[in-house]
Amino acid sequence: MEIRMKKTLQAYIISVTSFLLLFTIKVLPVFATALENPLTTNDPRVIIGYIINAILGIVGSLALLMFIYGGVIWLISQGNEQKVEQGKKLIVWSAMGLIVIFTSYALVIFVLRAVRAPGSTGQTTDASAGVDTD
Repeated sequence: MEIRMKKTLQAYIISVTSFLLLFTIKVLPVFATALENPLTTNDPRVIIGYIINAILGIVGSLALLMFIYGGVIWLISQGNEQKVEQGKKLIVWSAMGLIVIFTSYALVIFVLRAVRAPGSTGQTTDASAGVDTD
């Protein structure tokens, strides 16, 4: 019985290996030629700019939500001084966070404009930032 299991296991391994080998040789090149670059550019500086803009957008949304949360806490405090202080602190720190986010956004745009290719001509637009990089 043990010899039969070994032969069955060997046959199974050989058939799976053969299938995978044929699949990678015959089918995968078809998939590779059909794939297109989903990015609008191959320039790593632009890709990094897109990533930074996305992160700043998410962080800005979170800061805005915290600003609203602070207002709600203050609104439902019912005169409780601790809740009023907590709401005020949330609003102040969220506003400070928004200032920091807007400043970092301006710095990112400044740096991306500074590091673009020195010989580039024409007007290019950074779609995620909506800012002309010319």
